Amino acid sequence: MSRTRLLPVVLAAAVLTHGAGAATQSRPAPPQPRNLQERLAQVVTGGCLGSAKVGAAVVSLPDGRTVFESDAYAPLEPASTMKVLTTAAVLDRFGPDWRYATNIYADGPIEHGVLSGNLIIRGSGAPDLVIERWPEMAARISGLGITGITGDIVGDDSFFDGERRPPGWPPAANANSYNSPISALAANFNTVRVSVMPTAAGKRPTVLVEPFSPLIKADNRAKTGKRTSLRLGRSWNGRQNTISVTGTIGARSGPMSDYVAIEEPALATTSALQDALGNAGITVSGKAALGPTPPGATLLWTESSKPLWEIAADTNKNSNNFMAECLQRTLGADSFGAPGTRRKGADAVDGWLQRIGASRAGVTLFDGSGLAHANHLTARTLVDALVSQQADPGLGPYFVATLPICGVDGTLTGRLGDVAGQVRAKTGTISGARGLAGYVMDPGGQPRYAFAILVNAYRCGERTALASVDSFARALALDAAAPTP
Repeated sequence: MSRTRLLPVVLAAAVLTHGAGAATQSRPAPPQPRNLQERLAQVVTGGCLGSAKVGAAVVSLPDGRTVFESDAYAPLEPASTMKVLTTAAVLDRFGPDWRYATNIYADGPIEHGVLSGNLIIRGSGAPDLVIERWPEMAARISGLGITGITGDIVGDDSFFDGERRPPGWPPAANANSYNSPISALAANFNTVRVSVMPTAAGKRPTVLVEPFSPLIKADNRAKTGKRTSLRLGRSWNGRQNTISVTGTIGARSGPMSDYVAIEEPALATTSALQDALGNAGITVSGKAALGPTPPGATLLWTESSKPLWEIAADTNKNSNNFMAECLQRTLGADSFGAPGTRRKGADAVDGWLQRIGASRAGVTLFDGSGLAHANHLTARTLVDALVSQQADPGLGPYFVATLPICGVDGTLTGRLGDVAGQVRAKTGTISGARGLAGYVMDPGGQPRYAFAILVNAYRCGERTALASVDSFARALALDAAAPTP
């Protein structure tokens, strides 16, 4: 990426006096900020942010004092800082150790190792069923002594409604992993992992798509060459996902992989289980299908998820939109009854904000991830939520641990490296909106400040806008690290 070189410009002013010639006078330097408040004000009103819409708030956690506010009650697009509210509300509702339960049923008798009927997998919204879990589930079924299934493998996706993408999200043609569809029964975040491995120069590379499903096929048009320039795409014809691989991969390159969103995710998940069963030596006579769990079906076993706080950590550290949407709908179903919907989830988060006494003026809760531009939060709302979470001794340490650590992990790995480890915060990035909300730690590793800064309608470049947001957090980190006078 090219860089614009900034050359210093010397400004001179001509001063006219009675009977005197022109004289030059240098412009005085702006006054240096004298304290933390002035440093923060300089960030939000100067440079890149001077012409942008900015809301910011900071609270000192030891004494609850509001340290700084600037348009703190202005409703702004939060981008992925919305996940602060989604994960905080769901942890408050269920507790950090709660686990999702994906149930496996049989709707017929099992005799001499043969299930005479269908095997049903009922989704509960668990967002962490990754590729490696499917062989494990097949092995569990085999461990029950089942060697054959005369009926179908049925996926029950009814715990959520059928909305795959909220209004305002990118269209289904956008196959980026951040745009994967939502479903209560899901595999691998409703994406497939596409791995490309070089072969001989001029030959097709090896392409592996996981998890395997008859609903997914690969169209490998890439070649092994001198350098790597691969492109992945996905098309959907109403029956099958086609993953296209074009370009080149270097002959000396190692394997490369990326994730692609797929359509008809619940059926693809069910067919992936059918394939895993076959690999485990279980004969399935029927097909993969979708349908409800029939009354009287026999529960064979329950596949438990990771603890909720670990799922929340995956959501926040990696800014995983799919996981956030599952959490929001799970919260909605538990609060207002199944099926879980986006609206029920948003209402549940709003109820939580009301219960903790957070500012709700100007707040519009739309989706759980912040990908939609219809969301509006205020910096004060975010800070109120952060203060409430940290004050709860049973939730605070878990919630802080879910957030990216600057210069260390997640979406803050490459940011604020000069104060690495001192800022734990959720990032936010969509077109026209940047944000950061979380905690600044003291030298003892305890939260010192809760803060939020939301930036909309900036006219400078994205890198400059992010640098300004980071400058706000850096000023807090340097203050928290300074010796107490």
